[in-house]
Amino acid sequence: MTPPSTEPIREHIRAGRLGAITSPAQGNVMEEGWQFCIDNGSFAGTYPGDDAYLAMLRKLRHLREWCRFAVAPDVPGSHPRTWVRSRDMLRRIRDLGFPAAFALQDLADVDRDPVELFDEFECLFIAGTTAFKLSPVAAAFAKAAADHGRDVHMGRVNSLRRYWLRRPDRLRQRGRHLHAVRPRRESARCARLAAGCRAVRRTRRPRCADRRHHRFLLSADDGWAWPHHAATITQA
Repeated sequence: MTPPSTEPIREHIRAGRLGAITSPAQGNVMEEGWQFCIDNGSFAGTYPGDDAYLAMLRKLRHLREWCRFAVAPDVPGSHPRTWVRSRDMLRRIRDLGFPAAFALQDLADVDRDPVELFDEFECLFIAGTTAFKLSPVAAAFAKAAADHGRDVHMGRVNSLRRYWLRRPDRLRQRGRHLHAVRPRRESARCARLAAGCRAVRRTRRPRCADRRHHRFLLSADDGWAWPHHAATITQA
């Protein structure tokens, strides 16, 4: 899910390779057929209030069949306060015909929170601080939500580490910055694979949106290594 800020991104959204995101403050225009989600803006401090948020949803009701979820208002950094804040709005969002998302925040406890929590929404939105997003608690909630048939979405997936961490939990990603691999390099790699080469040597680190996290991405035991390891990846 990404803001449809440029024409190339909008072309990817129309083709179904990306999803779009909008919020009351962004005001991004959604088109028919786009898979999209609606954020509330609480993290950025731009939530307009319950009445204005519901009014925005009413204006988008003609597109609700393509909406993956609309996030109920939350209190960043506090799961207990978010639950109190969101519960009534989750119902009101669903009454308008939109799938509702609950924003999971810091201080959540998978052993303490009731199982009935998952009956109140269609999507679990993993929010909160970066440390919480990557914590075992968030992973446990993601697994529990998936076991209950709920979608799981992680916000701010803008590094390769977060991309790989969210894969086992069947999360969708959302990042502000998307960088395409250079076509020339990608074509050469595909050509080597198509020719039947059994191994592809990676001598460059993977491109991703947030280069600051490269040293934290994955260990060599996972089959990945960085320039100083010069690891070999064997074709399956």
